[in-house]
Amino acid sequence: MSASSNSAVRAFRFARRPLILASAVTLFAAPVGAQARRRVPVEEAIRNRVPVTVALVDRLPDESAPAIILRRANASPRDVILLKRSAATPAQLSAAIFTLQVVRAQGGDTARSDVTVRVRATDGPRAWKERTEPKLASSLGRLRDAAPQTIVGVGVAPSYELFLRPNALAGKLTPAGQ
Repeated sequence: MSASSNSAVRAFRFARRPLILASAVTLFAAPVGAQARRRVPVEEAIRNRVPVTVALVDRLPDESAPAIILRRANASPRDVILLKRSAATPAQLSAAIFTLQVVRAQGGDTARSDVTVRVRATDGPRAWKERTEPKLASSLGRLRDAAPQTIVGVGVAPSYELFLRPNALAGKLTPAGQ
């Protein structure tokens, strides 16, 4: 990510809307409300979501970062979050997902060019601590048990696909100082 894009990401902060934020990252977990009585097929639940592959690697391209996000215009998977196998935590995954959502809010859900984003935060938003991080802990557990797969441009690593809501932070980011 270029210096100007990096400063643009830092120039935004999340408006304090914990309920909206919690719903922005909902991973196709248990159905709620009226849908709770009827199981929604996974395909239906994720149809309108944007996939991101999370992979555990032995080394990150930038060892000083808790996570790295690869956004690719012409490779599949298009968005990849890399976490260090020996140090990955639900809080780091939360921070990486939130960073990806900020980048998507600024540049679109689909990358137009290849970009590597260094995740600076080690924790996700406070609003995600109670509701979202336990789900991410479960996802991280499945990831640790996942069979290694080949990921183009990354290599062979255990990986797991999450499905995020499109435009999850649209209209919810405000310039710093406002």
